[in-house]
Amino acid sequence: MGNIQEGTWKWNLSWRRTLFEWEKEDTMKLQGILDNVKITPGRPDKWQWIHSSDGLYSTKMAYWKLTKERTGSKEAKMSKRIWNPMLPSKIAAFNWRVILDRIPTKANLHKRGIIKDIEEAKCGICEEYKDASHLFLNCKISKWIWKACSRWWGTTVALKEDCCNTFDQFGNGIKDPHIAEGWDCIWNTVIWTVWMARNRKIFQDTEINVGGRHWKAVRYMGC
Repeated sequence: MGNIQEGTWKWNLSWRRTLFEWEKEDTMKLQGILDNVKITPGRPDKWQWIHSSDGLYSTKMAYWKLTKERTGSKEAKMSKRIWNPMLPSKIAAFNWRVILDRIPTKANLHKRGIIKDIEEAKCGICEEYKDASHLFLNCKISKWIWKACSRWWGTTVALKEDCCNTFDQFGNGIKDPHIAEGWDCIWNTVIWTVWMARNRKIFQDTEINVGGRHWKAVRYMGC
């Protein structure tokens, strides 16, 4: 793990296996954090919470720290919109993972080394690299679905380069908070329904029919 050299502690991290590329980036960040830690020989180790004056951890201080960091941030505003009480919790949780790009897309599985061949990380429908933005916004089926939704609602949905920025501008400019909340629900519902429809297409070979019963809720929410 490390040793003392010329009176100074030197870290020597070793791993049981070869690291993936994304793990190497995290290792470099960890090394940067450890380099700022001063270890004094002969002094016993102890835990210390740096965000309180007495060095003691408390749930209250942890909550205060997290709230202070996130208040007013783009992430905090999106979190409030995603965790909508009108939605089932599993849909809200899924959409929050979409915004953070934490769902098991083929692109993410390839980054983690689960999918070895980059060719296998391509979309099973249009043969492009399957990350979250492609899956929900840029795939030809996803574009077709968004166009159908726009036609139902009598408006235009501007698809940005990724899900985070698209959601950020979705329903932007609506002053009535109740209507704005409704549009947030529409986004969450469409994203969830696209995910489920694609899974049925890939794993059950079920055709995606925007006129089917799975899309009725999406259609009438925007009316």
